Amino acid sequence: MARRQDGLNPVAYTWDVSTPPMDFNDALNFEEELIANGTQPFDWTPPGETTEEKYIVDPVSWEWSWQTTDLATISFTLKRWYT
Repeated sequence: MARRQDGLNPVAYTWDVSTPPMDFNDALNFEEELIANGTQPFDWTPPGETTEEKYIVDPVSWEWSWQTTDLATISFTLKRWYT
């Protein structure tokens, strides 16, 4: 969590997220969902929270990590979106 100097929402909530290991086709499908979503906000409930909030992938990029030759993890950063 980072603080801003001013503005309506002075606290920026960010989460570094990694998917569980998944097979290549599932990871590819997940990446296609990220691409299709682009910069649009979506509902997400952070770990330990009970209320959904709007989040975006920011920056719009992600990294693949290979757990084995068949299993991949995708990592990215989510940032709370204020409307």
